[in-house]
Amino acid sequence: MNGKGRFCIAATIFLIVIVVFFFVGKGEREKRYQDIFFLSPYSHYFVRAFSAKEFSIAQEGQLGKMHHCLTQYRSGLDKRAPEAATGSSGYMELTVDFYKIYLGINQGEVTSVRLYKYDSDGDYVYQSGTVAVNCNVKLLNTLD
Repeated sequence: MNGKGRFCIAATIFLIVIVVFFFVGKGEREKRYQDIFFLSPYSHYFVRAFSAKEFSIAQEGQLGKMHHCLTQYRSGLDKRAPEAATGSSGYMELTVDFYKIYLGINQGEVTSVRLYKYDSDGDYVYQSGTVAVNCNVKLLNTLD
């Protein structure tokens, strides 16, 4: 076998290994998002004053109905446009217990979520992959 043949085989094996690691790692990151089930509608959140004003929500409160909506997630590749254009777009960070929840918001609707976990000392532990949801930001602090 000549040098070109060996190079092609090595390159093919390398690509296969990269693809396998990408998909295995992605699944592991999405599994980490399941920590959302450790929270509840009664979990207390805090958000920066700027974000509270930008999205017209309380700076502190309970996750409320937003919690249930965040548990109805899809793959991050399955993002869908907001059903109704009723608000601002941007990003917001919720602090809830030992987690920071990063919300991507499009026209008043949360369309992507990523979860970061911290230990009791406030040190970073891990993050989830990005998942897709469609949740109106006004679900925060709304209980049955």
